[in-house]
Amino acid sequence: MENVAVTVSTDWPTDAEKKRMGVGENYLLFGMYSGASRVRGLFARTSARNVITIYQPALEVQLEQEVRRVVLHELAHHLGMTHEKMKGIGL
Repeated sequence: MENVAVTVSTDWPTDAEKKRMGVGENYLLFGMYSGASRVRGLFARTSARNVITIYQPALEVQLEQEVRRVVLHELAHHLGMTHEKMKGIGL
């Protein structure tokens, strides 16, 4: 973690950032690394531009979806459904 900054962005990644990474516009991007990989040697260790960006909005969307899935799964148990039945309906 030497010479690597970790930041949290409250913004979504831009279309330009996604394009640069080869990621589709509708892809949910959680994070991005920019900088020189350590395998590039001394330059990578001394570069001040090694940054990991975490995209908070994407993580919040993922968390919301997972909470919804868990609540529906547990509600299905409450209604008497088995895991086998839930798998059949995508829970």
